Amino acid sequence: MLTITFIIIAISGVALYLAPSGRIAESIGWTFLGLSKDSWETIHTYLGFVMIGLVGLHPLIGFNSMITMLRMGLKKSKIEDSWDISILNCAVSRVRSLRQLYS
Repeated sequence: MLTITFIIIAISGVALYLAPSGRIAESIGWTFLGLSKDSWETIHTYLGFVMIGLVGLHPLIGFNSMITMLRMGLKKSKIEDSWDISILNCAVSRVRSLRQLYS
C-alpha cells in the first residue's frame, strides 16, 4: 500500500514539475495523462497525507514481529557486553514509546 502511494505521489510530482507555473496551465488547458494541474495538486496533497499516515502505521503493524526477531537474535548471539544490551534496550524503549504515542 505504501509503495503504491509512493508511486502515485511520484507521478503527480513529475506532473506538477512539468506543469506551467501559475494560472497559465488553466488558461491554456494544460493536462497530463488527462488530468489538469489542479487535479494533480489535489491528488498529490491528499496522497501525501495518506502516506504520512501509512508511514506512522507501519512500525505499529510490525512491532510484535520486530520484538520477536530481536529476542531470537539475542538468544542466538548471547550478547554479554553491557554496551550492546543498553543500545538494544534504548531502541526497544524508543519503539514502545512511539507505539504508545500513535495508539
